[in-house]
Amino acid sequence: MHSIHRISLFLSLAACACTPALADNVPGTGAGYYGEAEYDSGQGSVVGPYATWNECNQALQNAIDNAVNNFGWSVVSIDGCGYSSGLLNHGHDIHVELAALSPADSGAIAHAVLDEQRRVRTFYRADEYEARLRMIEKAVRGK
Repeated sequence: MHSIHRISLFLSLAACACTPALADNVPGTGAGYYGEAEYDSGQGSVVGPYATWNECNQALQNAIDNAVNNFGWSVVSIDGCGYSSGLLNHGHDIHVELAALSPADSGAIAHAVLDEQRRVRTFYRADEYEARLRMIEKAVRGK
């Protein structure tokens, strides 16, 4: 009987070891705003969850500044902050891939893209829209 348990345990562990790791946040692991940046070093920054888009955007810009100014890495892609929750996974508002530029140039372009995203969100009142979506989500969950 013990050998059956050992085989079952071994197969379970083997199946877990073969499961691919997810680089993106998994719905249900914490509702909030998430943002990401990847660098030419192969490293990346993930920020979140944050209660507001502005907090997330500021954290993402700070992470980019740190990577560019302190490590000398160039930004190769950014995923602007987007809301994710257990029921509604909205993902990122914007994904931009940058050509291999100097760290300073890539940082400036990344900041310009994120600043423009902020202007568009303000113009179209995206915070109000997302607040309504969360109200719907709470109603569905009964909270």
